[in-house]
Amino acid sequence: MTTPPDAPEPAREPAPFPTADGIPAPAPPTSPQATPPRFCAVCGAALPEGMRFCPSCGAQVGSVAPGSIAIARGTVAIAGTTYDLASWWRRFGAVLIDGLVGSLIFGAVAGLAVLPIIAAFGPLFEPDAREADWDAAASVIRIGLTWLLPLTLLSTAMGLAFEVYGWSFGKAALGMRAVRGDGHRPGLIHGAARAIGERVSGGVLLLGYLWAAWDPKRQAWHDKFADTYVVRVPVGGIVRPAGSAPLSTSTAAKIWAGIWVLSLLYNVVSVTSFTSQVPRTGAELRSFFEQLEADFESDFEDFEFEPPPTPRGPRIEALPSLPALPGADRPA
Repeated sequence: MTTPPDAPEPAREPAPFPTADGIPAPAPPTSPQATPPRFCAVCGAALPEGMRFCPSCGAQVGSVAPGSIAIARGTVAIAGTTYDLASWWRRFGAVLIDGLVGSLIFGAVAGLAVLPIIAAFGPLFEPDAREADWDAAASVIRIGLTWLLPLTLLSTAMGLAFEVYGWSFGKAALGMRAVRGDGHRPGLIHGAARAIGERVSGGVLLLGYLWAAWDPKRQAWHDKFADTYVVRVPVGGIVRPAGSAPLSTSTAAKIWAGIWVLSLLYNVVSVTSFTSQVPRTGAELRSFFEQLEADFESDFEDFEFEPPPTPRGPRIEALPSLPALPGADRPA
């Protein structure tokens, strides 16, 4: 019979090194692990250990979900990646660039549309305007009205496309991009919320744009409406999360996107109503201008101009006649 091999003995901990008097030396103390520093999710201030509320802004610690808010002043953590928030001055520069590019495009389109109108309406101001001149002007109006609604829809779609991808000429020139709180590009719903939000930001004395100058998260009003952040693009580019992006991550963005749809319908109805009231034939155009001239003259006939009284008393209708000086009628 073969003898089975001896089983290995379990490992034993080494005995403590004995001292000179035979008493084992105590184990060396272990240093406690350092606690990583914490920052307020709202204002970015450093949080002391054990604090439940931020000593700087008073926000409750842990009341905001991590990953979608600023974790330190001037930065935001999105889907595990920390980005630098774009400064207000950089965003202001991007708005100027976008405005310049938009003005050039609008000026070119408006120039192409206005020049034919000027050429067609010029003969109408001559005293011997013919019926053929009125028909030519009405033909230009018909062509312009045919393209008015498609151009309105095209400009709206282009503005929405920029917001959907979080990109514009100004943002690209200055290295910025708009992203959602989950790291994806804004998408259709959040992009529509940004588009209508920009009208609100600019419509209230530009206060919505100025808001990003002092907001802790550097968000303008339209960023808050759409739950987006404007960040600096790092060297490696924007890190997109794995998987498909959800359609929306914010209830407020859905509400503002619905308002954008209502504004689009209002614009379509307004343009359609305007085009239906504009004269389309030479006779209608002539009648329209004659009626406009008659209304203008009647308004001036009904208007009576009354000079205001003088500051020192009532208005003087005529100067009183002065008495003749004695001897003024004698011959010299």
